Amino acid sequence: MITLFTIFMIAFFFKMIGFAFRMAWGLTKVFFGIIILPVVLIGLVVFGLIRFAFPILLIVSIVMLIKSAFSDEEDAEAVELR
Repeated sequence: MITLFTIFMIAFFFKMIGFAFRMAWGLTKVFFGIIILPVVLIGLVVFGLIRFAFPILLIVSIVMLIKSAFSDEEDAEAVELR
């Protein structure tokens, strides 16, 4: 019985580690997307480096548009399957 308990505790421990990594990655993406990127772009504009800020803004915008276009299709397929 103790062996079975130990096996389940180890499995639970590794599941929680995996959950922690997924959550940390999600929080990091949100932090950089909402806080860091706009602050860097505003800082570049304030310091007169608009020629660097504008291409960065365009690249990030295009990537987000493409990413959202593909995620909407996956969401629609998931809804249809239900």
